[in-house]
Amino acid sequence: MSAAIPFAIAGAALSGFGIVAARMGVRYISPRAGAAMSVPIATATFWLLAPIFLHTAGGDVRAIGLFAAIGAFFPAAVTILSFESARRLGSSVASALSTTTALFSAALAVAFLGERPGTGVIAGTLAIVGGVACISWHDGASVEIRRAWHLLLPLSAAAIRAVAQTSMKHALALWANPYAATLIGYSGSATLLVATRPAVPADARSSRRQALPWFAMAGLCNGGSVLTSYAALGGSDVTFVVPILTTAPLFALGASLFWLRDERASVRLFIGVGLTVLGAVVILVARSS
Repeated sequence: MSAAIPFAIAGAALSGFGIVAARMGVRYISPRAGAAMSVPIATATFWLLAPIFLHTAGGDVRAIGLFAAIGAFFPAAVTILSFESARRLGSSVASALSTTTALFSAALAVAFLGERPGTGVIAGTLAIVGGVACISWHDGASVEIRRAWHLLLPLSAAAIRAVAQTSMKHALALWANPYAATLIGYSGSATLLVATRPAVPADARSSRRQALPWFAMAGLCNGGSVLTSYAALGGSDVTFVVPILTTAPLFALGASLFWLRDERASVRLFIGVGLTVLGAVVILVARSS
């Protein structure tokens, strides 16, 4: 249990930093084109490091099949849906709705994995969801009724992410190898993104060069986040790990405040941070007691 905590926190932090890097990259190229850069870069890095970190002892064919199946839609489909959500709804609304991943994951873990979160874990999860939503939902953010169906984009991304996390928990029970899970899954997603990447006009190549460092950073951060989150899931329950991973926007906020300086301190932020931290503490205390 104790080993899962630093892995989950690292996963949330890396995901948050990846959010900020991607925000810088989309200043130059479309989110879809950026996804086709970031995921393959992370995949290539995992393959380069495989001789050092990949251990095949105890490999299970069923687990490998699940790793590959999950990689067919995660992180590729989630990346595309998340970027499209931000484009159509704005990053604040999309980020706020992404917190529903914790709720979807909890429901799936209870239904299919037999997990039974206690009252403290449930209360902490709700506090984190509310806190992160408060942080993400900027003042004045709204969705027009005629565009309400766009809400299905971030909700679908959250549901797919929850299915991937719950399925991965089962797969890691068959073969506890987070590196193999990440490598195989990313390879499938990278193949899909490269095969469907948009054509690049000749006059856009300069913009791609400017975006490359940012999406490379985003890809490495997100890849590290997936690896550490899988390590956390391999050592603890979904209902414990996923709420901590949901705090990623808190780390993105911190990076934005000190790096981009495009966020102002406000009552909303203080309330959101307070609820998020309180929720995480409640979960940790509940699971350690």
